[in-house]
Amino acid sequence: MGAQVEHFVDHTAEIAEENSALVYMRNKYFMGERLQIINEDLEHGWTQKQLDGIRDLWNNEQSLYTIADHYNADPDSIVLVLIHLGRRGKLKQRPGGLFA
Repeated sequence: MGAQVEHFVDHTAEIAEENSALVYMRNKYFMGERLQIINEDLEHGWTQKQLDGIRDLWNNEQSLYTIADHYNADPDSIVLVLIHLGRRGKLKQRPGGLFA
């Protein structure tokens, strides 16, 4: 039998993004400002598979509410995902925008 090779996934970019958010939060705290965490009742953690699925549903003309139902999620949480994906150029533009 041959040696087993582990699959390596480089998460450097994701870690850098998380560290950037943590540094921002730390700096706000140390500057004496009261930092408010907003939308904490919404889902912020999504797997890449879920992000890809939401992207595909959106790009295949599914509505915001259909996508939310598919993922058993608050539509506002899906809006956050769509903003995330849109800012990265991963969504098709649709006539009527978000609520089309």
